[in-house]
Amino acid sequence: MATEAARPAAEQDAAADEVSVFVLESPAGVVAGAVLAAARNSAALTGEDVAGQLGVSGQAIADWESGAQPQCGVRPDQLARLTGVLLKAGADPHIVADLSLASECDLLVFGLVHGLDDFLAEVPPVDEDEAGTAARDLLRWALAGIVPARYGRHAALVPAGPLLDAATRTRFEVAAHALAWHLNPDARAIGRSLLKLA
Repeated sequence: MATEAARPAAEQDAAADEVSVFVLESPAGVVAGAVLAAARNSAALTGEDVAGQLGVSGQAIADWESGAQPQCGVRPDQLARLTGVLLKAGADPHIVADLSLASECDLLVFGLVHGLDDFLAEVPPVDEDEAGTAARDLLRWALAGIVPARYGRHAALVPAGPLLDAATRTRFEVAAHALAWHLNPDARAIGRSLLKLA
């Protein structure tokens, strides 16, 4: 068996890279999925009800709600129809209005934890006072399991606790801390706001 020193440098670097990789188990669309489940629950609809009205499979709705299929990847016309179906069925309009914002939160989390440079272009207003309240509430739900008060009993379909797994939450906090020291002042402000949530 070869010792570490006897292995070629390229193999040693590859092994080191393997050790430092985070295993993130949270689906990429988990925040919007939780909001969709709450909106559907507020309208007393089943996943099959929504699927039938949209002309998609029940599995598609389940994938949207679990976050396995992020809503930011769903066609805009389908999302518009989804919003219409929910509102027509009597869903809480405040929760339905959060669907788009929740997708932005998913993009923020995904971009931040995966070290993408362009995610800052789509950041929800987390660093603003009144305007950022809803986004901060959704991110607190994702990071700390604190369900926004406006969701009340409608969040019952979503498992209790943080929406993000522990590894994703840790990576989020590390990345937010790095962002708080960014050279760009706008990025720094966002990073500092995110650290308050982590």
